[in-house]
Amino acid sequence: MEQTEQPVPELAIPEGRSRRLNPLVPLAAAGALALVTVAFAWGQSQATLNEASRTSRSLAVLVALSDVERGLLHSDLGALASILNTAPVAPIPWSGYGLQDQSLATLKQLTADNLDQQSRWNQLRLALDGHEQVLERSVKLAASGNSAAARQLLTRQVAPSLAAILGQLRAMTRDEHQLLQSRQARLNQQRQRLQLLQLLSLAAMLLMVSLNLVLLKRERQASEARLAALISSEQRFRYLFENASVGMTITTLPALSSGGPALEANEAVATMLGYSKEELQTWNLENLCDPQEPQSHAAGLASLLDGSKASARVVQCYRHRNGQKVWVDEGLVLRRNSSGALLELITIMLNITALKTEEQALLEKVH
Repeated sequence: MEQTEQPVPELAIPEGRSRRLNPLVPLAAAGALALVTVAFAWGQSQATLNEASRTSRSLAVLVALSDVERGLLHSDLGALASILNTAPVAPIPWSGYGLQDQSLATLKQLTADNLDQQSRWNQLRLALDGHEQVLERSVKLAASGNSAAARQLLTRQVAPSLAAILGQLRAMTRDEHQLLQSRQARLNQQRQRLQLLQLLSLAAMLLMVSLNLVLLKRERQASEARLAALISSEQRFRYLFENASVGMTITTLPALSSGGPALEANEAVATMLGYSKEELQTWNLENLCDPQEPQSHAAGLASLLDGSKASARVVQCYRHRNGQKVWVDEGLVLRRNSSGALLELITIMLNITALKTEEQALLEKVH
């Protein structure tokens, strides 16, 4: 007779022994570590990109300063050639300062976030404008035929102005070189930190994957153990069912029948009623009851179905294949699933025909 499963009480843990760690705890810790390291690595990568952008901007500033100096020298050489009535040494005309002005605009844009360089750029712009005006006057003097005055102006004003501008350019270049070196040093540090965080995040992810694999292996082993225990239990029950000395039947209830055998009986029932187990599979026990005797089996089943009883015990008379009566003491139990739905009826049958015959003989003797 099947009993309702009861929850297994939790075993008390003796003092001095700690509880076993939940395997999900290290997995969650490894996952959290992986997330944290990935987040730090992402933040570090953004910082590295920003530092790389500042470093490339310093390189561009140095290029722009070089272009300003080159444009200035080309313009001055062109003006000097015009004054001395010689052929131009550069294809760029002395007036207009095309390369110089373009480089100055680029330089201003690149140093927008550097207040010191912006201040120096303003001073450089003023110095270049003054230098250009003096140079234009010397060219005009030379064009009007006053070469001596033009040369005197070149010596007294243009040359010192050019030296001062070149000094400003070299000072800006020197400061930008120092800034570039510091930025490159910071960039190298940022890259090293990024590599370290990437290694840590990779190690954390590998740890998480390893723990996950270990947990999956344990779960598979536990599932295999549960399956093996279930198979062993099924084999044990099947052996008991087939070799029991008392009759045992399992009846699939008609409302839940899935087209399989309606009645499964062991060898003891087949011997008791004179039918083979294969013949009994297509019937119900009600079909084998003696119609001339009370239908105790049906009444007992009805009392179980209405929920008034958990189990029932009745005495039912069956017809043997040869027509003789077979009296059986039955124990009836309904099996339900976890949600309470009916599954099948389990019947344990004990042949009491001999006792009934003796009882009838005693009753007749007493009568």
